Amino acid sequence: MERKTADARRRLDPLAPRIRGASPRGKLARRRLILDTLGHRLHEAAERRVAACGERLARAAQGLEARSPLATLTRGFAILRHAPTGQVITDAGQLAPGDRVDARLAHGGLTLEVVEVIGDLTAND
Repeated sequence: MERKTADARRRLDPLAPRIRGASPRGKLARRRLILDTLGHRLHEAAERRVAACGERLARAAQGLEARSPLATLTRGFAILRHAPTGQVITDAGQLAPGDRVDARLAHGGLTLEVVEVIGDLTAND
């Protein structure tokens, strides 16, 4: 009987690793490891993506800021509006002496009265 038991054990011992490998616990442990690895990779990829999008957004914001009319004002320019209508003034011919004009500056504003309208300043006299 002991000899038969020993023979059976010798035949079964090589199969033990296969049996343990087929165990639901072993499969579950391997799957958890894979899941943890993939979860970590996903998290890192998401962080890289958010950082890249943040950098793109910052560059876009800088571009918009450089083109902003308010940025132009900080360089010493003003936005003029006809006081009664609010229409932006782009040509001196839109005004006449006595008209009131609101000037928007980088910091604050002014209300001005037109004393004289001068024609085209780019023409060579």
